[in-house]
Amino acid sequence: GLQKLLEAARLDPENPEIYQQIALVFRSLGDYQLSLKYFRKALELKPQFPEATNNMGTVYLLMGDWPKAITCFKEVAADMKYETPQYAYNNMGLAYFKMGDTKKAIQNYEMALRLSRSYASVYLNLARLYEKKGDLIEAEANYREAILYRPKDPAGHMGLAKLFIKQGKTGEAKASLITIIKEDPRGMEGREARKLLAELQK
Repeated sequence: GLQKLLEAARLDPENPEIYQQIALVFRSLGDYQLSLKYFRKALELKPQFPEATNNMGTVYLLMGDWPKAITCFKEVAADMKYETPQYAYNNMGLAYFKMGDTKKAIQNYEMALRLSRSYASVYLNLARLYEKKGDLIEAEANYREAILYRPKDPAGHMGLAKLFIKQGKTGEAKASLITIIKEDPRGMEGREARKLLAELQK
C-alpha cells in the first residue's frame, strides 16, 4: 500500500491528500520523522488543512513532544472550517494529561463532550485520569459511559474490570472479563482477560 501511495505522489505531486495518507502510513509504522515530513509537505501544498494538522499533532503525542502537539491541536480547534473539533479537544486533553496538568485536561475533555456527547474515547480518557487521581467513583462512571456508547469495545470493559479488581469487587470484575472474552476472544484484551480471570478463580 505504501509503495502505491508513493507512486501516486510521483504521478500527482501537487495532491496534499496523498501526502497525508503517506504520513498516516508512516505513523502506523512508527517512523515518526518521515510521518512529520509528509504531513509538512501536505500542509505546504494546502496550508488550511486541519485534518493534517490534527494528525500531525498525534505524531507529536506519540513522540512525547506535548507542547508541539498542543500547538497543533489549538490551531485546529480554532479553525471554524474543521468539522470535527472534538478530536482536537480530546487530543489536547490527552497532551495536558501527559504533562500532568489534569485541570486543563479535564477542561478539554469536557469541551470535546459538549461537541460530541457520544464520543466514547473521551470517557475512556476521563476514566483513566480520575483513576490515576484516585477518584474511583468518577472513574467507574466514565468507564460505564464509554461502554454505553461503544459496548463492543473491550477497552472500556477492561478498564472497568481492573478498577473492580483494585477495589476487591471480584464478582463484578469476573463479569466484565467474561464480556471481554466474548467480544474479543482472539485479541490482546481477550488474552489478557483470560489470564486475569484465571487468577481471580484460583
